Amino acid sequence: MDSFFEEISFPYSSLRKGQDTFIKTVFECISEKKPCLVSAPTGLGKTISAMAPAIYHAKKNKQTVVFLTSRQTQANQAIATVKDLCAKSKDKISYVAFIGKRNMCAHADKDLYPASDFFEFCKRTRQTGKCKFFKNTRDEEQTDSMQKVLDISSDAFMSVEGFVQLCADNKFCPFELAAKKSFKADLVICDYNYLFAPGMRESFLGKIGRQINECIVIVDEAHNLPSRISAAYSNSLSLELIRLALKELQDYVKSKTYDKFLFGLEAALQKYAQEKMEGDKKECLVGKKEFLDSYLSSLGDTKLKDIIDKFTELEALVKEDRMSSHLGKVAIFLKKWKVLDEESFLRILEKETKAGKTSLTLRIKCIDPSSISSEVLLSSAASVIMSATLSPISMYKDILGLPEAKTLELESPFSKKNQLMLAVTDVSSKYSARSKEMFTKIAKHITNILNSGHDKNAIVFFPSYDFMDKVTAFISMPKLERKVMKELRYMSKEQKEEIVHNFKNAGGVFAKPKVLFAITSGSFSEGLDLPKEALEMVLVVGLPLGVPDLTTERIIAHYEKKFPRKGQFYGYIYPAISKIIQAAGRCIRTEKDRGVIALLDNRFPWPLYAQSFPSTWEMIKEEDPFKISGQISEFFEK
Repeated sequence: MDSFFEEISFPYSSLRKGQDTFIKTVFECISEKKPCLVSAPTGLGKTISAMAPAIYHAKKNKQTVVFLTSRQTQANQAIATVKDLCAKSKDKISYVAFIGKRNMCAHADKDLYPASDFFEFCKRTRQTGKCKFFKNTRDEEQTDSMQKVLDISSDAFMSVEGFVQLCADNKFCPFELAAKKSFKADLVICDYNYLFAPGMRESFLGKIGRQINECIVIVDEAHNLPSRISAAYSNSLSLELIRLALKELQDYVKSKTYDKFLFGLEAALQKYAQEKMEGDKKECLVGKKEFLDSYLSSLGDTKLKDIIDKFTELEALVKEDRMSSHLGKVAIFLKKWKVLDEESFLRILEKETKAGKTSLTLRIKCIDPSSISSEVLLSSAASVIMSATLSPISMYKDILGLPEAKTLELESPFSKKNQLMLAVTDVSSKYSARSKEMFTKIAKHITNILNSGHDKNAIVFFPSYDFMDKVTAFISMPKLERKVMKELRYMSKEQKEEIVHNFKNAGGVFAKPKVLFAITSGSFSEGLDLPKEALEMVLVVGLPLGVPDLTTERIIAHYEKKFPRKGQFYGYIYPAISKIIQAAGRCIRTEKDRGVIALLDNRFPWPLYAQSFPSTWEMIKEEDPFKISGQISEFFEK
C-alpha cells in the first residue's frame, strides 16, 4: 500500500477491488471542492472510502465532516469505522452521532406523546424546568461530570443507543450533550433531516459551530435522498383539519370573529370539488393562484398574510394549554401554499368516500427536490453522494441538481460464482394480467423455488401488501417446512425489530429455516444485514411501479419537459428499479456470501428494464419449474 493511504490513515492492510479508485476520486473531488456521485456495490467499503479522505481534509482545513444516513444501524457502522480510523490516525478524531431528537430523549413521559407533539413537549418541559436532564446539562457545576460522560462514550466508541443510555443513567439530556460534543467536531453523524428538512439546517449548523461552506457532506444510501426531501417538503389540508381548527377557535377564542377564515377555506375546497371532480373522479390539479383567488374573494380586503399571522398568534394561545394546534397546522399549510412554486410543487385535490361520507384533502407535493438538494450540496465545502443503487447515475445527477458533479461507478468485488440469478418469465404483476390463475402460478413458483433450497433462509418481496395477500393465499405454508413471518400494514418499529431478531436468531440445531414475506418498498428491503447462512435466497415478485395516478403523470410530464425523452424513466421506471436492486441486495453482503436471487416477472429481462440493472446481474431466463429446481439444487451443492 502506497504512502497516500498512510497519509490519510486508511486503517486496513489491504484494499478491495475498486476501493483505491473510490478513495482517490473522493480525495480529488474534496480538494477541488466539487460534488462527487459514487455508485459502489455493497461490500466494497463505502463508509471508510468516503470517511478517511474527508476527515483528512476536514482536520487539515478546520472543517467538519457531516455524515448523513437514513438509518440508525448505519450511524453505528460509521462509529465503528471511526474506531478503526482512530486506531491508525496519529491525531485524535472528535466525533458525535445524532439520531431523531425524540429517540435521544431520556424523559420518562416522552412516549405519552405522538411524534408530531414531541417537539412541543420537549420545549415546554425545558421552559418550565420540569426536565431534570436538560437542567443538569445546562448546569455549569456539572461541567466535569458531563465531560467524564463524553470521554467515556468517545473512548468506548459507543453506539448511539449506548450513548443515550449512558447520558440517561447520569441524568443528562443525550441530545444536549451530543450538541455540546458536536461543536467544531471533526465528524458529525446524523439523519438527512438535519441538513435537508425545512427549518432544521440553521439550528443544526449553529450547534456544530459551522457555516455550510465549512462542512464536507457525505450522503450515505443516497438513493433515498430525493424521496426523503420530497416527503419533508410536502403538506396537506383536509376538511377534517379545518373542522378541528374551528373547534379550537370555539374552545380557546370564545369569539366567532375568525371563523370566516376557516369557513372560507372549507367553501373553496367544496367549490373546487364540485366544479372539477364530477362523477367518479377522485383527484384533480389545483392552480396556486386560482385557488387563492377563490378563497380570498369571500373575505373582502383580507390578505393571506393577515390570516397566517392571526392563526400563528392564536396557535400560541392554544399551546398554552395543549401540545399542538390545528390552527398552527393550517397556518403552515397556507404559508407553504403562498411561497412554494408551481414548477417543483404539485397541488392536488383528492376526494375519498367511505360509508357515505366524503372527505376532501388538498395536498402540496414536492415532485422535484433538486432546488433543495443542490442548495445544500453545492454550498458545502464538498459533497460525496454514494449508494449501492445510484443506477443510472446520470439520473441522480439530474434529479439532485448536480449537472457538473463527477461520477464514479464501480463493479462488485465479489465473485459472480457466488450468485445465481434467475428470471422466471411466465408470470407477471401487470394489472391487466392479475387473476386467480396468475396468483396461483406465482404461488407455485415461490413454493417450488423455496423447496429447492429447502434448508435455506429466504425473503420473498412483493410490490404491494394487496398483491402479497392475494398470492400467499394460494401458498400452503405447512408445505414450505419453514418458520413463516410476514410484514403487515402499519407495523410498529418495535414489531419490525422483533421480526429481524427472530430472523437472525438461529434457534438451535433442529430449528426450521425461515421465510419472510415482505414488501419491496418496505423497511425490510434495505438496511437488513443478514450475512452468510442467515439469508441465502431472495425472491422479488413483480415490478413495484408507481400507481399510474395524477401525481405520477405530472412527475413524468415535469421531467419530460426538464429532461426531454427521460420523463417516463425518471418518473416511473427507475424508482421501481432502485427498489428491486435494494431488495435483491439483501442476499450478497460480504465476499463469503452465496445465494440465489429469483426475479418473478416476464418484464425483468426486457431491455427497457434490464439496461438499468447492475452489469454484474447475469439473468438466466427460465419458466420450467423442474429446470429452475435443478439449477438451484446444483448451485447449493457446489
